[in-house]
Amino acid sequence: MKRIRYLGVAAVLALALSSAIGTASVTASALYTEKPATGASLYPAWMEGEATEYIKLNNSTLEARCQSPMLFAEASDPALTLRSSSGATLPCEFYAPFSGWVNATLELNGCELLLHTGAEAKAGEFGGAFEFGPAGCGPIRFNRKSCDLLIPAQSRELETGSGKGLINRENEGWVDTVEANVSTLMESSWESGGCGSSSSTSLNAEWELAATDMSGLNNPLNLTVRAPDFLLEGGLFKAKYPASETSKYPLLLSGAQSPTSKHVITLGTGRKIECGNVSFGARLAEASSQLAVDAQYSSCATKPVLGVTFQVSMRMNSCHYVFHAAGTMDVVCGKESDVIEAEMRNSSGAYVCTTKIAPQTGLASVGYNKVEVANHSAMEFALGLSVKSTGSGFPCGGGTPQTATYLGSTVMQS
Repeated sequence: MKRIRYLGVAAVLALALSSAIGTASVTASALYTEKPATGASLYPAWMEGEATEYIKLNNSTLEARCQSPMLFAEASDPALTLRSSSGATLPCEFYAPFSGWVNATLELNGCELLLHTGAEAKAGEFGGAFEFGPAGCGPIRFNRKSCDLLIPAQSRELETGSGKGLINRENEGWVDTVEANVSTLMESSWESGGCGSSSSTSLNAEWELAATDMSGLNNPLNLTVRAPDFLLEGGLFKAKYPASETSKYPLLLSGAQSPTSKHVITLGTGRKIECGNVSFGARLAEASSQLAVDAQYSSCATKPVLGVTFQVSMRMNSCHYVFHAAGTMDVVCGKESDVIEAEMRNSSGAYVCTTKIAPQTGLASVGYNKVEVANHSAMEFALGLSVKSTGSGFPCGGGTPQTATYLGSTVMQS
């Protein structure tokens, strides 16, 4: 992998082509600059992606490679997107049997190449999206003379793992950079039916992303991909990038039950329900004093009593939880007649009973604790709730309301 030592004249030329930076639909991470030695964030900054490989296009009847354009962003804060200039025609080659590599072109026809940051797959490695945009541009045309391949405007998720995606690189003795190893499948079609039948084309490309300041001296900066902090500050749930006051929304959040503090629902009858998997998901549209959370439960069962265990199906139906910064939780359902259901069946699969949790507000209490996850901050939601429930019979309880408890912890993070 080629290491970028400076951005130089190429950056100056690309500055003339820069336009407003596009944003991905959801904030999951961003390209973040730091001044070497001090670790302080520094903006505005120039971010640039220099190609280290051809753009490779492959389907059942095409093997092609094209010159990759530069990607860039003039960023006033952590950037979600790098883009190319629009409307360019890229020189290409395709492989023809008996002839070898033959010249062709990739005509962008008003489209840009856009690289969006995405969710953290594992420490230091991120997904994202590759886009031919904006919507309605193009189509992009791979001009192969007698047979043209058309690629419409679209956005596709990047593959991650095995060296793919956006990967932070700590370069000893030099500034940190980001490898963008793009691998994805794009919708496509042949203009002429006699050229092939492929409805998709694999796209592979590589860029090395680096940054400089905007002082005119092109001083190199560290560039990394970072997930935003998810915090509770001043009575508001909010997003914030590390060492920065910058917030970008909407923000996707997710969490699973803590392995050391699993979720346990104890019914009024004393039966305890535990689940192998509990996952929370949320979309924070702006800084807010409340957070709506969708929950999913699977592999659930009651704890054994006298050797007897019941399998439990937890159904949220149209219901979800709303967490309040003040330390309470509501159960809210989208349909008037819906409730949360915990249906028990015996070892033979025969129905036993159902516990129902209807909409209710002000359930106490929820504790919020700041925790560090990888290179960003997250929030632990510690549940200690008393919840009203009803049952259809033993051991779920009778028809009169009784109090169940819901204990456990989940770390919510971007």
